[in-house]
Amino acid sequence: MIREAPPQLRGSFNGQRILRISRKKIEKKRYLETTMASQENKMDELVTKTFQQNGGNIKKEEIQLDDLNDNNNESIEVDMVVPPDGGWGWMIVAASFLCNLVVDGIIFSFGVFLNHITEAFNVSHASVALVGSLQTGFYLMAGPFVSALANRYGFRLVAILGSILSCIAFVLSYFSPSIEFLYVSYGVLGGIGVGLIYVPAVITTGFYFERWRALATGIAVCGSGIGAFLLAPISDLLIKTYSWRGALLFQAGKFNIFILM
Repeated sequence: MIREAPPQLRGSFNGQRILRISRKKIEKKRYLETTMASQENKMDELVTKTFQQNGGNIKKEEIQLDDLNDNNNESIEVDMVVPPDGGWGWMIVAASFLCNLVVDGIIFSFGVFLNHITEAFNVSHASVALVGSLQTGFYLMAGPFVSALANRYGFRLVAILGSILSCIAFVLSYFSPSIEFLYVSYGVLGGIGVGLIYVPAVITTGFYFERWRALATGIAVCGSGIGAFLLAPISDLLIKTYSWRGALLFQAGKFNIFILM
């Protein structure tokens, strides 16, 4: 039997309903089968023992079987989270869409900074390309650790931490005196920061949908593609207007949006 939880339990998981399932008898059939098998084994042992003691003459014995009736009427209550399949869940999809748009848009638009950073530090293109590679690598390698943090502290707190760390990393990159400094600030710190945002944004959508989970997840992750071709020309325009260092400050400001969400 399924009944709705008391009012104090409803909506306790980000707007989702909680149902309480009451089952009086769990796996009774398996219990009865196990008990019957045990009694049959006892009967066989007793018959064999009696046969041996009486020199092969079988003597009828009455064996009192255990009472197999399940007199345990205690109910077991289980709390089960039921996704709302809409409502506030679509707001989560919109937030996830924006997270993917900004995060992947910034990562995939690093190519427009390549020539400008090369000229600023007088280094090779390969050296500058390593900055973007480090960011992408740490952004993806942080996945298992971010998932553990999300399970422990929740998706929202981890995403906020990622936005703060990313903002700090991009602000530090504005003051970078060398390409090696960018390796640490933009590549390592920036990659870990955006990884803290990306993983919760992708995972959390599935907790709000069951029937429309595939559609909701598809809408959320398509923000990555839209951001990839939108932020590249925007970043190029910012570089021409405010230089590449100024463009990094604008990108740092974009991460503050996630704190408000």
